[in-house]
Amino acid sequence: MTDLSEGKRDFFVSFNQADRPWATWIAWVLEEAGYSVFFQDWDFRGNFVEHMNRAHAQAHRTLAVLSDSYFGSDFTLAEWSARLAQDPAAREDRLVPVKVGPITGGSLLGPIVYADLTGCGEAEAQRRLLGRVKKAVEAWGGSHLTVTRMPGGVGGAAP
Repeated sequence: MTDLSEGKRDFFVSFNQADRPWATWIAWVLEEAGYSVFFQDWDFRGNFVEHMNRAHAQAHRTLAVLSDSYFGSDFTLAEWSARLAQDPAAREDRLVPVKVGPITGGSLLGPIVYADLTGCGEAEAQRRLLGRVKKAVEAWGGSHLTVTRMPGGVGGAAP
């Protein structure tokens, strides 16, 4: 991962530990494509919201690795509360959702459009990931991501 002493990163990768192999692969793909990326292991003894505020402030965008494990975590609500507190108006402009496993329950994020990496080979998953990331980086002059909302449910795969 990129050394945070270098300044603000392109992406903070948010994930549940059950999805760590996906998060590691995603970070590798992004770094190979020239993006600066970080994720971190948390010290849960401190204030989790403060940890999240610092993490989100250290990146231009948050890439959320979505699955039932992610949405089933007690820390996800605290994480997204921290994200909203840090940047309530631009939350959707800076979120890059990537689905890596089933999402059977409701989403804290509401209906969203995500890059779906499930059920495809590595090359196709990489193409989908980089396509979604490219949209995030290029939208609004490279400074914001535009998220298209879909009616009902958690959302659907981006075209």
